Amino acid sequence: MEPVKKAHATPWIILAVLVIGIFFLNPIYSIILSVLVGTTYLIKHFLPQAQTWYVMSMVRFTKQQKIFDLFVNHGKLLNWLTDIGLVIGFGAIAVDYLWLQKKKMWQRVLGFLAAAIILGAGVGFIFPIENPIIPVSDIVVRVAFGLFGTAGFVLVSLFYSGLDIIQKITQGKNACAGVAPVIPGVSLPNSPITVPLHAWLSFVIILIWHEASHGFVVRKLGMKLKSYGLLLLGFLPIGAFVEPDEKQLKALEKKSPLDALRLYAAGPASNFYFFIGGTALLAVLGMAIFTPFIAPALTEIHSNSVSGLEIVKVEENIVICGTEFPAPAHNVLQPGDQILAVNGASVHTTQEYFAEIVGKEQFELEIKRGEEVRTESFEPNDLGRIGINVKELPNENYTPPGWYEPLIQVFGFLAGFVGWLLILNFLVAVANFIPVDPFDGGKMVKLLLFPYFGFLKMGEEDTKKFIARIFIVVLLVLILINALPLVIVHP
Repeated sequence: MEPVKKAHATPWIILAVLVIGIFFLNPIYSIILSVLVGTTYLIKHFLPQAQTWYVMSMVRFTKQQKIFDLFVNHGKLLNWLTDIGLVIGFGAIAVDYLWLQKKKMWQRVLGFLAAAIILGAGVGFIFPIENPIIPVSDIVVRVAFGLFGTAGFVLVSLFYSGLDIIQKITQGKNACAGVAPVIPGVSLPNSPITVPLHAWLSFVIILIWHEASHGFVVRKLGMKLKSYGLLLLGFLPIGAFVEPDEKQLKALEKKSPLDALRLYAAGPASNFYFFIGGTALLAVLGMAIFTPFIAPALTEIHSNSVSGLEIVKVEENIVICGTEFPAPAHNVLQPGDQILAVNGASVHTTQEYFAEIVGKEQFELEIKRGEEVRTESFEPNDLGRIGINVKELPNENYTPPGWYEPLIQVFGFLAGFVGWLLILNFLVAVANFIPVDPFDGGKMVKLLLFPYFGFLKMGEEDTKKFIARIFIVVLLVLILINALPLVIVHP
């Protein structure tokens, strides 16, 4: 009979005491922690192959790996997709590494400059450049993306965000954090944005897709895939992983660094393609099915359900992330005013109202105040707003069909779920091109920049460590500055 391992029970006793203590402070936290601990205990008991850490588990699978062989015979396609991903991630630096290294010097320089200019000119198709909240230099953003792709865009964005944060904190304003944990169901600090709870499922889909893409390249390269699986917080999946053979991976970096780059780029590149493909598919479905066949009936029912638009709030000014914008409607419009028309076009739903004002540098509102009808002209601020909140007034004489509200709720949920799935795919792709470990970008940047640091006359491993340290220091400083609003909040 095996002796009882009391040491293994100690952490669970500590957690039990912690749960009891938290209960007296906040029963909800106690219940949540109890569920997480209890679920992890059951996983540990019924899945002995799983690794557990009190409230987290790593469930590994070693069988049924044939799914990762889907692209074994499509190596050229995978190479093309990952190479484009590398260019998106690291700009002209990646172009030089992939296609220019063996060219003559003048061809290499011209090719590098041409790639940087073309990518810099096209950055607006991937990232928004104009930012009314945080002023940035258009030319600096274009140069950064042209030279260093998404990684360069992230570094420059964090730099400008850091400057903005320092300035606002010294002025006694509350800035928005440039970096913050994205937790479904929790509002981002100093921000009106809340990631919905169903984003947990989006994260699971995204991470499985991301890691599976690494697995496809691992198998395409003929490498052994030791295991794959999920990372769980209690019973909630919060991550996924594929585990290639570590010795084979190290050997690949030395023997064929290009293939290693493609392996690392597969994950974030696949998230970009998911975002682009999903957005394009939504647009096609919207134009081909929703707009011509579904939207007209729903719009008619909604229009019949509304009798008009009423202003419910007029703001003195608009403050977002410590940046103040004027509210042109202040002292002009009042709560209770009814909006009759915009630029002479009659409006009585929010959809009609916003369709008339979005993108306009100036517009006229025809409003009714009591028995008086008047017209006011406005020039929206840099956010495109005039500082009013409106609501739709119900039409008491109309009852929509019984199926209308349930259908609208279903459409609303699906639209929110798909929208956040695409947005989070984009954010995961961007995050994984950040040039520092443990992100994929941290592994890629060492391989990409190694040829440029030959002048150091250091060994290969020492040179790669030196490159890694540069980005660790730079990113650490930028992240600490960008995280200041999480701990410094002015009353």
